[in-house]
Amino acid sequence: MSVFPVQDFKRNDTPGIVTVAGLGMSLSEHWKGSDYLPTPIVVPRGAARRESSRPSVQAAVGGSSCMEYDILTWRKIRFPGEPRHGDLLVYPNTAGYQMDKNESEFHQLPLPPKIVLTQRDGRFLWRKDEG
Repeated sequence: MSVFPVQDFKRNDTPGIVTVAGLGMSLSEHWKGSDYLPTPIVVPRGAARRESSRPSVQAAVGGSSCMEYDILTWRKIRFPGEPRHGDLLVYPNTAGYQMDKNESEFHQLPLPPKIVLTQRDGRFLWRKDEG
């Protein structure tokens, strides 16, 4: 999965745009202008909020660079409510986008950590991959 902290939600009319702390270029020039296909899931920061009382919104998802092509999701995603600063936007099943052969320090940003998720005795455990 790929996880991005939400920086802001802006609505000019409809749809809006969610900006996240991350780059839509997926750390590689190979992915410039492409789109994450999986639909992201919003994980609220802090205590769970009652989304049913707030209207749903549609938005694209943009990265944190100032470049127009820095878009993680071009299509309009329906969110159960406005994503807020500090929420996490989780894109499941994105390992194919982040293959080792495409990772580089081209953008002069540290590479994100890799997490290993295992299941033991019915519980999920995670650890940072050190190698």
